[in-house]
Amino acid sequence: MAPMKTNTLILLSGLVLLLALAIGNESRAGNVLSLGGRYHQAHSAFTDLPYGDGDLSYGALYEVREGDSTVQLGCSMTPEFEDRDDIDYAVTPELNLMFIDRIFQGGVGILSSYLSKTEEDSEWMDLYWQLLLGLRMDLSKSVSLQVSASYVFESWDDLGDFDFEDVEGVAYIGYAF
Repeated sequence: MAPMKTNTLILLSGLVLLLALAIGNESRAGNVLSLGGRYHQAHSAFTDLPYGDGDLSYGALYEVREGDSTVQLGCSMTPEFEDRDDIDYAVTPELNLMFIDRIFQGGVGILSSYLSKTEEDSEWMDLYWQLLLGLRMDLSKSVSLQVSASYVFESWDDLGDFDFEDVEGVAYIGYAF
């Protein structure tokens, strides 16, 4: 089996396992369902990403909170691209591990994007990473707002290529149940 298909299969299997564990979790007080989006930037170093300045993704996150940490399982969709006519849409599953301190949150995630192409074969991108840093504010007992900055990168060796212009904005509104 090709390495890309193996990596994608491992990611999807992990996401399904995490979702099954989260659904079977008896402590429902730590579960959150969030809806939101991401404002993409054209990345200067990670040029395989199809996103350009101003592309928007809309998504959902399922979170399992345990103390000061949260595991987020999510998926987002980019229905159209500003500068790419060769891609119909993109679907991006993600798995994040976040740490929370009062209203601050930060963490790391792993992602892969499925690119539905118009004239070529559709494909899964190789796995890539993101660092997240932001705020988590409780608006009520069961509603919260997350606003984060996200930096995506292809491999850990590429962190030295960091550029503030590559940072993306992420916002989600969550409902705890």
